[in-house]
Amino acid sequence: MTPSLQASSSACVTRSLGSTVSAAELSSALGSFLSTEVADLGSRAIAAGLDQMLATSSARLEAAQDDLENAERLLSFINLSALLAALCMAAGAIFMMSRLVSAPLRHVALLMERLAAHDHSIVVTDLDRHDEVGTISRALQAFKAMAIETYDNNWVKTELSGLSRKLQETNESREFAQTLVSAVSGLVGAGVGVFYSFDPDTGLLELRGSYGYKDRRHVSPEYRLGEGLVGQCALERSTIVLSPVPEDYVRIHSGTGEASPRAVIVLPIVSKDQLLGVLELASFEPLEGRRLALVEEMAPLAAITLDNLMRARRTLALLKQTQEQTAELRAAEEELRSQQEELRTTNEQMHAQSQRLVASEEELRVQAQELQQANDILRRNAEELEKQKSHLGELQAETQTKADDLARANQYKSQFLANMDRGGVHHSRQRRQPAAAHQ
Repeated sequence: MTPSLQASSSACVTRSLGSTVSAAELSSALGSFLSTEVADLGSRAIAAGLDQMLATSSARLEAAQDDLENAERLLSFINLSALLAALCMAAGAIFMMSRLVSAPLRHVALLMERLAAHDHSIVVTDLDRHDEVGTISRALQAFKAMAIETYDNNWVKTELSGLSRKLQETNESREFAQTLVSAVSGLVGAGVGVFYSFDPDTGLLELRGSYGYKDRRHVSPEYRLGEGLVGQCALERSTIVLSPVPEDYVRIHSGTGEASPRAVIVLPIVSKDQLLGVLELASFEPLEGRRLALVEEMAPLAAITLDNLMRARRTLALLKQTQEQTAELRAAEEELRSQQEELRTTNEQMHAQSQRLVASEEELRVQAQELQQANDILRRNAEELEKQKSHLGELQAETQTKADDLARANQYKSQFLANMDRGGVHHSRQRRQPAAAHQ
C-alpha cells in the first residue's frame, strides 16, 4: 500500500472512532489491519481487524467512562468539601464579627448608659481602631469629656450659689472671713485656710478668719504690703501658687497626726481695683480641675460680697452717726426752747420798760417838732441865700464870658490888620521884580 493510501485510511478511521482512541493505539491498529490485509488479501481479515479495533475502542470507551464517573464523584466531593469550607469560613467570620464588632458595640452601649447615669469613672477602649467601633469609641470619649466639663461647671455654679447665699447672711467682716475660709476649705479639700483683711488706713493685712490653722511663734497675724507671700500677693494683686511646699512652711494638724501640705495657693480679693483682703489655702494635693475653677471664680464673688458688706457697714455707721446727731439736735432744740422762754420773759420786761419810755418819747417828740420847725425856717433861709449866691454866680459867669468874647474879638482884629500889612508889602515886591526883569 502506498503512503498516501495509508494516510487517508488513517484519517477515515480517526474520524470514525473519534477522540476515544489515542493516536498511538490507532496507528498500531491500522498497522495491524494493513499488514493483515497484505498478508491474507481478503475481506475476512479486514473484518477481523475492524472487530478487533472496535473491541479495543469499546474497552477504551468504558475505561474512559469509568474515569469520567470517578472524576465526577471526585468533583462532587470537592464541591461538597468547598461548600463545607465556605460554611465554616462564614461561621468563623460571623464569630469574628461578633467578637470584634458586636461585643465592642455592646460594651460601648454599656459605657454610654453608665455615662448617662453620671458615672464619669468609665474607661473607653478601642480608641486606636480605624473602623466604626473606633469612631464610636472616640466620639464617646469626646462626649465623656464634655459630660465631665458640664458636670464640673454645674458643680462650680451650684457651690458658688450656696457660698454666695452664706456670705450674704453675714453682718460683720470677721464673720464674713470665717464663713468664707471655712466653706471654701471644705469644698476644695484644703487642710489649712486663712483670710487676711486689708485696712487701707493702716496699710496692714490683719488675720480675720482661719480653718484648721494653728498659731506659730514665727508666723505674724498681720502683714504689710510686700511682706511674705500674703503681702506679695496683695502688692501684686495676682494669684501665687507654691508647689512643692517646704517641710517647715506650715503643718496640717488633726487628732491623729500632722503633715506638711503639698500645695499652697494665695489669692487676692479685689473689687473695682480696690484691695479688700487675701485668702490662702494649703492642701495635700494641688488644686486642679473643678476645685481650681471654684477657687478662681470664688475670688470675684467674695470681693463683691465683702465690698457690699463694707458699704453696708459704713452706711450703718453713718446712720448711727446721723441718729446721734439727731439726738444732739433734739437736745439743742430743747435748750433753744428754754432760751426762747427766758427770752420771752425778758421781752415782757423790756416791753414794760418800753411803755415807760413812751411818755419820755412823747415829750422828746414835741421838742423834736419845735426843733424841726426852727430847722425848717433855717433851711428856707439857707435855700434863699443859696439862690442868691447862684444868681450872683451866673451874673459873674456871664460878665466873664462877655469879657472873654471882647478880648478874642480884639485879638482877631489885631491879627487881621497885621496880616493886611504883610500882604501889601509882599504885593509891592512882586510888582517891582517883573519890572526889573523886563528892563
